[in-house]
Amino acid sequence: MKQSYVSDTHPTHYHKAKPWQILAFSVNDTATNAGLCTIGTFLVVMMTDNLVLSGFVAGIIMMLVRVFDGITDPIIGTLIDNTVTRWGKFRPFLLVGSIIINIGIFLLFGGFVHFENELLQYAWIIGSYIFYIFGYTCQTACTKSAQVQLTNDPGQRSTLGFLTAIISTGYWSLFLAFAVKYVDSFEGGFSNPDGYRVIAVITVAVNAVLTVCSILALKDHDRPECYSKEVKKEKIKVTAIFSLIKGNRPLQMLVTAAATNKLASNLQGAAAVYFYLYTVQSLDMQARVSLLGLPALFLGNTLGVIVARRYDKKVSFLFGTWMGLIFGVLIIVVQPFAPEQAVLFLALMLLVNAGTGISYMNIIPMIADVADYEHWKNGRFAPGLVGTTFSFVDKMVSSISGLLIGGALSYIGYTKNMPWSSEAYWTFLLVMLGVPILGHIASIIAYIWYPIDNAFYRKMYDDLQQNESAIEGAKRELC
Repeated sequence: MKQSYVSDTHPTHYHKAKPWQILAFSVNDTATNAGLCTIGTFLVVMMTDNLVLSGFVAGIIMMLVRVFDGITDPIIGTLIDNTVTRWGKFRPFLLVGSIIINIGIFLLFGGFVHFENELLQYAWIIGSYIFYIFGYTCQTACTKSAQVQLTNDPGQRSTLGFLTAIISTGYWSLFLAFAVKYVDSFEGGFSNPDGYRVIAVITVAVNAVLTVCSILALKDHDRPECYSKEVKKEKIKVTAIFSLIKGNRPLQMLVTAAATNKLASNLQGAAAVYFYLYTVQSLDMQARVSLLGLPALFLGNTLGVIVARRYDKKVSFLFGTWMGLIFGVLIIVVQPFAPEQAVLFLALMLLVNAGTGISYMNIIPMIADVADYEHWKNGRFAPGLVGTTFSFVDKMVSSISGLLIGGALSYIGYTKNMPWSSEAYWTFLLVMLGVPILGHIASIIAYIWYPIDNAFYRKMYDDLQQNESAIEGAKRELC
């Protein structure tokens, strides 16, 4: 059961989770995105090099499925908000989502089906990808919404964001350091399906273990009696997404900032192999950046959580965004890709990644703050819909990444094992760093109008507590 504690810095009472529960739930983002990491890194490469399909069509498929992914978000969100089972609200969706994700990964990368007919091969990939998306939406929706039920303490939410970012980016760095070189080490390199199959097994194992941890973390907080005050309220409808976007200014600004940052992240993931092959001209450098990125990300995120707890999450987010912007511009201007400039490139790239990590670590806890804002401002307790509305708009914007990488491949006339060219050099440099810089600028502008800082949040929570006490008092008088 939740317990009420007095904050160390002010008298507002918050519901806190146990430290191990914060840690255990923080791995759910990695559980969910392990598959997305595999897809973002290898799907286009597998389609162009292993299946010998069009890179442009591969990009279009990624974009369209991403749009479909966004459309399913509000549907799953309303299902979560309107569902209370004997196992709680969120845990059933975590379990079902994990099962579907893992089947989908095997369908995509298992190499079990290969059609000579290109249309049939495209249909298989699209169908498998869409199947995967249903599971991904179920699980990632809980990442954003279940934290509202786990804790509402601002300090714990910042810690949750810190741990989520460290574990998630740590996994991503290790994955890039190991997986790309590993798949390329098979005979035939990226054209050999065996490498993708092994990566699929690893991805599924990671998801399964971490999902169990997340379910255990919610055991004390996600129970039917925890929602006794909400079950009698009006059911949340999918169409509420429109009034939610219109009437929630923090959500508008957070989505704008986060979606542009997510576009940058997706582009960097999809373009990484090509960037290190044709711009940096060294896959070994990618492995170094990924491995050295772990301590850099840890230090960066440690600084980010200190800033978030000392000031607020908005300041921390902007700090990371400015880092990504400034050092990304420096790489484009200096172009330190010669072997004798390896140390400089490593330093600048690590600073870009650290800044991106700091921004990312603040997004998930800020979604919980926005859900509390919706409860305070409009009287609607709908963490599922708030989280998935965020995801819906976020995915509509970030879906452009598939179109951009597909367009880039088409522009340079990419073919399997294509030799180096100046067009490829500049194309992947701008895709990897130029477009993300524009996203960082959009994020900085959007946050001018984001109102929630620590003082604002304390006022919201105190008002909610007073309203709840008044309602309970009125009920007792009627009795």
